[in-house]
Parts: sequence; C-alpha cells; structure tokens
Amino acid sequence: MTTAPAPLPRQVSDTFDPRRWREVPASEHGGGSFTDITYQ
Repeated sequence: MTTAPAPLPRQVSDTFDPRRWREVPASEHGGGSFTDITYQ
C-alpha cells in the first residue's frame, strides 16, 4: 500500500516554486526520525 503525496503548497512569490520541493527521509541523511524538506 502506498500513500498519496501531500498536495503542493500555493505559490507565494515569483521566485518560490513549490514543484521543486522534495522530502529527504531520515534514512538518506543518516539519523533519527527527522524528515528534511529541501528546496532545490
């Protein structure tokens, strides 16, 4: 069973593009139960 991704936040400025967000699970950055939200 998979979970549907959360909807994207609304665009708040001309430079912020929510489509460029990605979640980095704790297992990818080496620790704890913290999930990093990265903007690339």
